[in-house]
Amino acid sequence: MNLAPSAQQMRIEQQSLEEGRQRYLRRDDNMKVQSIKGVPHRIITGALDDVSKAINDNINDQVKHQRETGGCPPVWFKTLKGMSTDLLAYIGLNSCFDAILMKEQRTGLLIKIGRKVEVECFSDALRKHDKDMAKRLIKRAKENHSSQEYRYKGIRNIAAKEGLSSTSGQRSFASRLALRSSKVS
Repeated sequence: MNLAPSAQQMRIEQQSLEEGRQRYLRRDDNMKVQSIKGVPHRIITGALDDVSKAINDNINDQVKHQRETGGCPPVWFKTLKGMSTDLLAYIGLNSCFDAILMKEQRTGLLIKIGRKVEVECFSDALRKHDKDMAKRLIKRAKENHSSQEYRYKGIRNIAAKEGLSSTSGQRSFASRLALRSSKVS
């Protein structure tokens, strides 16, 4: 019985495992989005229910306030009132976690959250406009682009060519939110 080849094979397998682990750790360290890693993701999903409830309470308080006093609603109210509070909580928690780790300023964080909300609003509008077109554009964007930013731009441009009206003339939700917060600070 020859043990040398099996011992050599085990050494090669062990070396391959170690190289793979080192490659994984390097790639993990280079990730810009920290919130999708294991431990941060568990923290975020653990806090999701509480944050979602707080957002829902805030929106309901604002609805009650609007009924009682009228007046001008906050900048965010019209956009966020119909959205899923779970989705809003997830967007907010992910963005906050990444912003803390990347040492971003508050205005930059609000712009990032606003952009993600805009993407969700656009996605809903696209699905309401034409579900089949939405599926086709998403499939094409996933095949053509690995970057979320380029996927969104590609889908937005093609959807505009195919008749989905855009609000490009208006100031974006993200910039309105950031401007408003900088005036409050």
